[in-house]
Amino acid sequence: MINRFIRNFLNGQHIIHKIQHVQTVRRTFLHQCIKNECPAAVLSWGARMASSNRPSQRSKLLDDYRNKRTANLQLIDLSEHVVEFALDPLGSSFIKQKLGRANPTEKAQLVDELRGHVLKLALHKCGNHVIQKALETVDKASQIEITNELSAQVLLLSLHKYGNLVIRRVLEHCAEQQKRHVLEQLHGNVLSLVTDQYGNYVIQHQKLGRANPTEKAQLVDELRGHVLKLALHKCGNHVIQKALETVDKASQIEITNELSAQVLLLSLHKYGNLVIRRVLEHCAEQQKRHVLEQLHGNVLSLVTDQYGNYVIQHVLEHGLPEDREPIVRSLQKNITSISVHEYGCRVIQLVLKHCTEQQKRPLLEQLHENLFALVTDQYGNYVIQHVIEHGLPEDRERIVRSLQGDIMKYAQDKFALNVILKCFIGGTADQKKALFDNICGGGPKTLQNAQQLMADEFGTHVIQKFFEYGTDDQKAQLVEALRGHVLTLALKMYGSHVIQKALKSVDKALQIEIIEELTPRLCVIKCIKDQYGSSVMGTIIELIEPQRLQFVVDAILSSPSDSVASLSLHEYGNLVIQRVLEHCTEQQKRPLLEQLLGNVPTLVTDQYGSFVIRHVLEHGLPEDREPIVRSLHENVLTLVTDKYGSFVIRHVIEHGLPEDRERIVRSLHGDIMKNTHLHSFCDVIIKCLVFGTTEQKNALIDQVCADNGSGQPPLLQMMKQQFAKDVVQKMLNVADSARRQKMISLAKRARAAQPTSKKGRNRKTGNGCVPLIID
Repeated sequence: MINRFIRNFLNGQHIIHKIQHVQTVRRTFLHQCIKNECPAAVLSWGARMASSNRPSQRSKLLDDYRNKRTANLQLIDLSEHVVEFALDPLGSSFIKQKLGRANPTEKAQLVDELRGHVLKLALHKCGNHVIQKALETVDKASQIEITNELSAQVLLLSLHKYGNLVIRRVLEHCAEQQKRHVLEQLHGNVLSLVTDQYGNYVIQHQKLGRANPTEKAQLVDELRGHVLKLALHKCGNHVIQKALETVDKASQIEITNELSAQVLLLSLHKYGNLVIRRVLEHCAEQQKRHVLEQLHGNVLSLVTDQYGNYVIQHVLEHGLPEDREPIVRSLQKNITSISVHEYGCRVIQLVLKHCTEQQKRPLLEQLHENLFALVTDQYGNYVIQHVIEHGLPEDRERIVRSLQGDIMKYAQDKFALNVILKCFIGGTADQKKALFDNICGGGPKTLQNAQQLMADEFGTHVIQKFFEYGTDDQKAQLVEALRGHVLTLALKMYGSHVIQKALKSVDKALQIEIIEELTPRLCVIKCIKDQYGSSVMGTIIELIEPQRLQFVVDAILSSPSDSVASLSLHEYGNLVIQRVLEHCTEQQKRPLLEQLLGNVPTLVTDQYGSFVIRHVLEHGLPEDREPIVRSLHENVLTLVTDKYGSFVIRHVIEHGLPEDRERIVRSLHGDIMKNTHLHSFCDVIIKCLVFGTTEQKNALIDQVCADNGSGQPPLLQMMKQQFAKDVVQKMLNVADSARRQKMISLAKRARAAQPTSKKGRNRKTGNGCVPLIID
């Protein structure tokens, strides 16, 4: 007990001297903090904390905890290690978790160990969370101990990235007396705090979020004369917004009086527009009226501005009908130019959505007069879409009637396409029919139009929507247009999308009609080996019942130029082979599997064939997997050094049977250094360490720690290699304590043997080791 008393006394003296030193340079500190620079003293603390938390300097307790070698560790077990744990990411999480359920004795002991370190921890990225949790959970006496250490540097903490969070917890959870001392220091530095990226959160949280009306009025008084400047500041604007939301009407009037002379400037500003929107949202009608008058006089400037358009949008969404009326009148004079403007089009869309029919009608008439220019514009097309959505049925009817005469032109236009799709999705049955009939309503010309759209970059979307939303008769007419062109379309980028959509949308009879054009064996092989055709073939395999897929299997097996193996090695063919193996019957798959099993060595080392082998391993029957695994075992040493073969080996290690994994690990025994320069080999070793048994892991670790005849273990050479060092790190993480200690000892011995520079540090040489990261 006397030892603890002496230690705590000395710690107290230490913090007193530290605070006295900080107070002598307080002005410098504050100047640096306001400029968002980290003070030198804080940097030195950060450097000391970083160095004390290096793996080589961790205590055994923290090291054991990080590596999950402690059973049922409790807060009371930390003792003098509390600060070290608080500075560690995992350690601080442990303290926070335990604090929530700790008893008063454990909490008091924790606070006792924190004494003298509170300020340092409050400024640390991990430690601050411990201090916050302590403030939330400990008793009043312990809170007083913590806040006493913080109270000398309230402003420094408030301006700090992590410290401001601690100050906010003090103001939230501590007694009135402790809060009063903190608030007194904040009171004289409001402007410094408001314009700071962290300090402004303290003001928002306490001075506005939790303060009483008197304190809020006092804050507004301190802001007097600076409101406009703060409203334009990237941090200060948040405080002004919060003030407008929370203060009383009298204080709102004070704030808006300073803003009202520069409403246009604020509305056109990146941050100021946010403040104006809060005025419109929270202030009394009299204050809003003065702002609205200035907005109504500058509508055209605002709607085409990057930030001003948001202010006008806010009025349209939340304002009264009489507030919208002057905006609509101003827009009416320039409706077309505003509709094709990047920002103005957004305002027009909200007019169409929120204004009354009487207000919208003059605008709608002008939009109808300029329909053809707007539908083909990158912004104007969105306005016309809103007319369709929010206008009267007769507005939609007029648009459909105007477009249907030249539907082919607009269906192939990037922007007008969106309007046509909107008409088709939201239109009446008659309106959809009018659009449809102009494309494929019968006759050679309309069929030619449909085929043209099917192969067009934009027109394909129109045809797909016809398949999705059309009637059965309309879908049948579209399939008629496809007749004789299915293969051609299936091999094209846009046409393949139409074929796939048609297959998913039509009934079984029409589905078969489409597929019949692809059943000839030559057509099947063409599709399988084509970038777009393979997708169509994959869709067919997924959609129809397996019995009808025999034509695909027959084409693959009887192809004079291609075998199952060659298609499995093909960039697109391998995808179809996988779909066949997934969806066909066992009887259909068996001939394909026999050919695959006869070519395992070739397939497993191929970029595309390896995917087919992995598919069989994952979804095949045991009798199919067994010959593949046997072939892999016979060639393990070759496959682990192959880029694609190693993928298959890793798949077996992760998903295979224990005996399969055992044979692979046993095959890797020997001179492990032969292949540790290869990424593929190292990835296989890591998989063994993750999914292997304890015996398998130990065998690999023992192999790299044993002398291989060169006078040093392979471990040291592996630590210098780009990929092998990851293997060493994984071994450290999974090793038992004895083997782990052996690896660390070997590394330290090698480091000690390196020549040193004049400064006393190990000089990195050709045989220097990479430092271990011990987690």
